[in-house]
Amino acid sequence: MGWKLYYSKLRFKQVFGRKKWVMDQYDKMVKESKSCKNTWYNRVDFLLSYMMFGAEPEDYFAGEYFEKRNPFYRNHCVTRTRLKAVMKCLNSPEALKVFNSKEDFNTLFKDFIGRKWCCPHEIDEEAFVNQFAASGKDVFVKPLDGFGGRGIFKAPGGEENLRKLYKDLTSDGKKYIVEEYYQQKGFLHDVNPSSLNTLRFISMRDGDKVTPLYSFFRAGGAGSIVDNLHSDGVSYIIDITNGELLKGVTWKENNIQVHPSTGIKVTGYKIPNWDKVIEFATKLHRNAPEGMHMVGWDICISDDELTVIEGNGSPMFLSDVHYSDNNWKKLRSLMNKM
Repeated sequence: MGWKLYYSKLRFKQVFGRKKWVMDQYDKMVKESKSCKNTWYNRVDFLLSYMMFGAEPEDYFAGEYFEKRNPFYRNHCVTRTRLKAVMKCLNSPEALKVFNSKEDFNTLFKDFIGRKWCCPHEIDEEAFVNQFAASGKDVFVKPLDGFGGRGIFKAPGGEENLRKLYKDLTSDGKKYIVEEYYQQKGFLHDVNPSSLNTLRFISMRDGDKVTPLYSFFRAGGAGSIVDNLHSDGVSYIIDITNGELLKGVTWKENNIQVHPSTGIKVTGYKIPNWDKVIEFATKLHRNAPEGMHMVGWDICISDDELTVIEGNGSPMFLSDVHYSDNNWKKLRSLMNKM
């Protein structure tokens, strides 16, 4: 009953307290959209979706609600409001601490990340340089308190560059994690070579049983080093039953089959050895803290190699692939057991 009460309170706040803010966000996004017309009909339709299903503007556009009017279908989808209730019920605060800390996550999943890393504020300059200099590879720098790709940058390797980087990172008062740059190979890299392009793979755990729930492939925008929607990337929904990439979406456009930066057709590509990806995600989830019942894994595929980049305790869903998927029902069933 706990999650239902929490969800009801969220819905009440939406209906009576946040309509102006959410309509302002909708107006901003619809003006930039290439796929959703700025009509009164769509405006009213969004407001009804918001009030009935908790669909926020990001759900409406990336989830293509403006094309999928069926209220029964919409009721199957995991909106951002519903996701808040899921996270509150299924993921304990103690377990979430691991996923909210990049340092703790890398420590726990050290056998799955496949790259060197360290936090400059915890070691001296010589240890930092020795960690990365031998390989000569570039490094990836992330703010420890960052999210959504914000503040991430790529820096050149080599001893001289690393010494300068160490001084810069330890003198600005902020904390960072530095990782060896993982050089991706294969089709998923070629789609947008400037970024590390990952799968967001969402799994659900009930006792010892791990269930694949949802997945999409994320490719960065032209020149970007990160792959998420907030950084102008494109997300291609995956048929989780067979690993086939379907149409792509952004905040502004849907039904994207060819990646805009390279002209490579993505829709229709089947990820090889999809069963291995599911097996990898299952192992990850079984290695997670006991209180994590739903996780969105950022998995990088490089030829036949799999590595995990991050884990997310509140992963966004796009539109369901099949009407019968009904991921909201699956999550509700698990929450009712908690």
